[in-house]
Amino acid sequence: MLGIVFKNLLRRKLRTLFALLGVAMGILAMVALTAITEGTIYQFKKLVTDYRGDIIVQQAKAPDPVFSQVDLSLVEKLKTYPEVKDAHPIAFTATKIPGDEFFFILGLPGNSALLHRHKLIEGCYYKDDAREIVLGEAAAKQYKIRIGDSFFDNQFKVVGIYSVGIRFLDKACMMSLDNLATISAPAQLLTNPSQLFAQLTHFLGLSQKRKLSKVNMIVLDLYNPEKQTKPLILKIKEQFPEQEAMASPEYLNNFEQIELLQAMALVISIIAMSIATLGILNTMIMSVYERTREIGLLRSLGWSSRRILAMILGEGFIISLMGSLLGIVGGIFGTELVIEIVNVGALTAYYPQELFFQALVFGLGLGLMGSLFPAWKATRISPIEALRYE
Repeated sequence: MLGIVFKNLLRRKLRTLFALLGVAMGILAMVALTAITEGTIYQFKKLVTDYRGDIIVQQAKAPDPVFSQVDLSLVEKLKTYPEVKDAHPIAFTATKIPGDEFFFILGLPGNSALLHRHKLIEGCYYKDDAREIVLGEAAAKQYKIRIGDSFFDNQFKVVGIYSVGIRFLDKACMMSLDNLATISAPAQLLTNPSQLFAQLTHFLGLSQKRKLSKVNMIVLDLYNPEKQTKPLILKIKEQFPEQEAMASPEYLNNFEQIELLQAMALVISIIAMSIATLGILNTMIMSVYERTREIGLLRSLGWSSRRILAMILGEGFIISLMGSLLGIVGGIFGTELVIEIVNVGALTAYYPQELFFQALVFGLGLGLMGSLFPAWKATRISPIEALRYE
């Protein structure tokens, strides 16, 4: 039976190839989109898990932390709470630099314990009152930067190189909050004349030093997180209604972009799968139509409807199996290629083992759905009428 199935598929090589490629593209889209979505979520989970505090405070009703604005003065107020061990203000922005359309910058005080959770592989941490930064390992390799070199058009000195195992952070840099205030205009660092003029006057001592008054969030470390987290969240919400406090494990639920990314990945995957199913359906229907006389001859020679059904389904199974394997491999290589071409630090891929199993199951499901109707149609062919068919 298997030999007959392969022989039938090779009769119309081009049509079989197109059907196989249709399945491969559907699976490729599923693998690529899911891997990128899971990679984004994995990075944020690792960031929140490895470099978090117990409570995160940001602006209430902010769609996500990027748009959150919290007064820096709130840090000292929160430190007065007896439950709070320490409070860490965090600010971030992104800018455009030569060779990178999206470069992430994280602002932390130089004496912050949160900064020191980022492992240095070389050098030291920056000082708040100096034009110094620490650079991610991936960024240092990409731009061929070493300790003591300058960065951001000779504005800052690189004093340390860190590695945290999170792609978008390892392709970023960290600096003091006040230094971040001097380049707070996203995507204008090297192109806005007024910004360059302001920086020039700052270096010449002709302007007052800029201070950051607002940050994106404040991370709190508690003395007894298990008992103090929920009561303190309620206290913060009551005393500062314009702010939103949440436990760190719940923080990911506040990223609307992640939900949007997941929804888009699902919709595009469904569309790709539907197109692939229609491709198999078209291929199998045409195959049955062209082989009506042959199927009738097989029926007259004693082939049962079950055997005819198995032959057609087997053809669909082989197409979907080969297409699925090709799609999985193509999805991995295609995703990594896109990430390198796009070169956005926050864009990465994560391939959980269950993703490949799901892709294979979905692919074989496509073969079943696409060939079930043609197979049933083949079993309904009358031997006598089929032998008259030209």
